[in-house]
Amino acid sequence: MIVISPYAPEGVVSHTQYEFGSILKYIENNWNLGSLHTTDQRATSIGNVLNYNQQPRSFTPIPTHLSIDFFIHETPSRFPADPE
Repeated sequence: MIVISPYAPEGVVSHTQYEFGSILKYIENNWNLGSLHTTDQRATSIGNVLNYNQQPRSFTPIPTHLSIDFFIHETPSRFPADPE
């Protein structure tokens, strides 16, 4: 999982194994909600990769020579995103 957030510490790599239920578990824990007792029950929350005590990092755009129109009008490849 790649976590992109202004509250993710810069340069930190977590070796924790996450799954789809990890996001749900984070939401449940962060807002004191009950568990749905599905994948969230066994999942590890992504909360350990977010630090709300730090000053949020500012957005840094990634430069490209391609225009916004290129990405908006790009034809879908029709190939699966991940062949595995």
